[in-house]
Amino acid sequence: MKRISVFFLSILIGTLAAGCAGSGAAAAPELARPVGVMLDTEKVTRRNVETIDQYRASVRIETEELFFTEGGMRLETLNLYEGNDFRVSKGDVLAELNTEAIDKQIEEKNKYIESLVREYDHANVIARYDVEIAELRASREPDNEALRINAEKLRLRLSHAMELQGMEIKWQEELLADIVKRLDVTVLTAPFDGRIVFVDYVSPGDWIQPYRPLIYIADESPGGMFVEYTGTESLRVASTARVVGVIDGKEHRLSYEELSREEILSYVFDNRTPPSRFTFVDEPAGVSPGTFISLIITRNSAEGVLTIPVNSLFTAPELGNYVYVVENGQKILRMVKIGLKNPAYVEITEGLEEGEDVFVQQ
Repeated sequence: MKRISVFFLSILIGTLAAGCAGSGAAAAPELARPVGVMLDTEKVTRRNVETIDQYRASVRIETEELFFTEGGMRLETLNLYEGNDFRVSKGDVLAELNTEAIDKQIEEKNKYIESLVREYDHANVIARYDVEIAELRASREPDNEALRINAEKLRLRLSHAMELQGMEIKWQEELLADIVKRLDVTVLTAPFDGRIVFVDYVSPGDWIQPYRPLIYIADESPGGMFVEYTGTESLRVASTARVVGVIDGKEHRLSYEELSREEILSYVFDNRTPPSRFTFVDEPAGVSPGTFISLIITRNSAEGVLTIPVNSLFTAPELGNYVYVVENGQKILRMVKIGLKNPAYVEITEGLEEGEDVFVQQ
């Protein structure tokens, strides 16, 4: 779009200051017709206006990293399922740790609990005899307060001892349960139907580091695919925005997926820009991972509003937004207020009426 020269604007401002009426419209000098630029007119028309952003993104598949949380153990088995093109089904056992150390701890803890029970039972039998003897003596001499008090002390001592013994045994059993629970994390299973895409360079017998990714499995089902945009800045997408992805002329509805705080921090700590992620609303038939996709975000829309072509809108720091309208065969400058704007049309919220003619730079 050609811009009106500063010289023309200076003359225009002087004319407005000297003779403009309070109506907000003023006669403007003849429009300069730059070489190679044609002037035409267009009527103010009602139409739907949308503000659209377009980006180049790619289709990816959900990949989950599998790792052991238990350290200080050796790898027992590693099942790669090579004969099935590394494809696995949900629940398939992919790797196991050697549990000899845990099994030994369980055995030792069981023996310790059994020895405690025997020790406490033996001590309680003796303590009960002492209580019975003290109660017998007190019953023979009912007037002897000292014997009665001694029998009562022995009963309380036995009661307290049995309570403490029960607490100790319960604590040891909880410790045993924690050890047994460690067996649950010595097996890695497939979380979904998919395909193994990477395995760390380990072999049975190697020591395993906890939380170090051992296996990466990709969810190749339609529900495992998503769209990811990676740019210099993350996209901001409101819940009201309409998002579609276009591949080979076919639209696929998408839904913006916010990253968790932990995911965002992991990218920030790695000095990387967090990507913008979108999921397919419907099953993406015919879509393959790795495909480039045109990401179209409709952020705002207005229906049946007054519009003019963007080439008919002029802007100057001293004036703001204005257009040239045709009144009685004359070119008249008129100030306008605008709303939504896209590369083709701009919404007019104030200053024009439907059906009026405005000049357009071709």
